[in-house]
Amino acid sequence: MCPFVDAKVPRKQIAKLISMFTIQIMGIFPDTNKSGCDGYDDTTYLSDEMKFFTKTACQLNLMGLEQD
Repeated sequence: MCPFVDAKVPRKQIAKLISMFTIQIMGIFPDTNKSGCDGYDDTTYLSDEMKFFTKTACQLNLMGLEQD
């Protein structure tokens, strides 16, 4: 059995992965004028790097503010 089947990947790591892929591979850049991407209420204890990627994923329209 694969040890990664039940692995949970935190949202912050998904945000980094999809942001970097979208920018570096697809050549799409974030809308830095998009409002509301600073509205995450669970990023207080994240590193500056993870806060950046969470905001960037929102600016790329890859991740919204709601958990759905």
